[in-house]
Amino acid sequence: MEGLIEWIGKAVNRALAPFGVGIQRVDEDLREGLATLEITTAIGCPLACGCCPQGLLCSCYPQGASREMTLDDFKKILSTVPKDVRIDFSGMAEPWTALETTSMFRHALGQGYLVSAYTTLVGMSDEDVRFLIANMDRFGLENPFCLHLADDEGAMSGFRPSVEYHDRVAEVISAMRAVARSRRRGVKELQLMTMSSSGRVHESIADLLPEPLLPFVPTSRAGTLREDRAARIRHHYAVQCRDTALYDRNVVVPNGDVFVCCMDYGLTVPLGNLLTGTYESLRESDRLSGLLESNRCAGFDETTICKSCEWAVRAGGSR
Repeated sequence: MEGLIEWIGKAVNRALAPFGVGIQRVDEDLREGLATLEITTAIGCPLACGCCPQGLLCSCYPQGASREMTLDDFKKILSTVPKDVRIDFSGMAEPWTALETTSMFRHALGQGYLVSAYTTLVGMSDEDVRFLIANMDRFGLENPFCLHLADDEGAMSGFRPSVEYHDRVAEVISAMRAVARSRRRGVKELQLMTMSSSGRVHESIADLLPEPLLPFVPTSRAGTLREDRAARIRHHYAVQCRDTALYDRNVVVPNGDVFVCCMDYGLTVPLGNLLTGTYESLRESDRLSGLLESNRCAGFDETTICKSCEWAVRAGGSR
């Protein structure tokens, strides 16, 4: 575990190098922190990143169900979510694929939630970019911001370079640097990443970040990604989630269905629906109970995504 923490620390250190700030390590309690609800605002991400099994997600999503989250549905989804649950605009697609994402973000802030965002900026309007920049100083240690940049290897296959994209990236990085300078310390909460094995960004924005970020190593997304894109993992012992022993870092999709985590692109572990039920009822899910029971048993079990997940760790009491 200590080695993993040090690796993550180095990763963030490298990512923050353009800001002239860095950290020594990422504290373990940051990973064990808040319960989160990741918002998948749309089904079918136009960026088609190579490390993201969008085809599986789209084929498993219910036919006829809404494929884009609306502000009204988002308000209803949040209506029973406790205020100590962090709201993450990330999930299984670029958040700003949906037209009302900025309005949803604004509503979550107005309701008093800590809000994180993980975005490529693709799909944003000028107004959306201005809103993000105006709220950059709201991101903190418990609710980070990550800018996912186009890479030099074409992993983000739906990306199309443009002057507009270059200028928006420049504006957002400038805002991130301004916040970093104002805080006068290593800034863990403002992060850059790209999906390049060399850590280099796309040539269209290379002038903004001439030095490479940390090289990207894809995961198998709990065994849902094609084997030629990431090695498969099989745990033959009892496991638990490295990030949360409570399995309370869940993801909600546009029709209100909630799934155990953002690795579940096959939508195999539904916990409930926040348009028809409550957040509290998610803990009562039979599918969650079955997942936990399978995780406690020794031996590989293909019915639990955790036994194929890179973020699972050995648990005590294996039988």
